[in-house]
Amino acid sequence: MIGTHHLLDLYSVDSHSLTDLELIRDALRGACAAGHFTTLSEHIHTFPEGGITAILLLAESHISIHTYPEHRYAAIDLFSCGAQARPEAAIQHLITALAPAHHTRSVSTRGEGICARPLPAHIYNS
Repeated sequence: MIGTHHLLDLYSVDSHSLTDLELIRDALRGACAAGHFTTLSEHIHTFPEGGITAILLLAESHISIHTYPEHRYAAIDLFSCGAQARPEAAIQHLITALAPAHHTRSVSTRGEGICARPLPAHIYNS
C-alpha cells in the first residue's frame, strides 16, 4: 500500500466559520501539525459568495477543503503516505476545529498491490 485517502464530509457547520479565512487556514495548518505532515506549499482562494477552497501540498501528499457556507457544509480530502504520518490525528483536529453537528468519513487504501516489497525510506522522506 502506498497510502490512505480520507474523504470527510462535515454537516451543519457554523456558516460564519466556513467563510473565516483565518479559521480555515489555522484548521488546515493545525491538522498538518497533528498529523506530522510537512507542508510544501499552500493555496487558498475565497469566492465572492463566501466559500473557500484551499489545498496544502504536503511531502506526504495533500489535504484540501471546499466550504459551502450556504449549505453549512465542508468537503475535506486527505491523501496521506509515509510511515510517520498520522492521518487520524489530522482528521480529528479538523472535526474539533470546525465543530460539525455530524460528519461522515470514508477511507480507501491507495496503491494496494503494486509493490511486492516496501518502498525505500527516501520515497517517504524526500
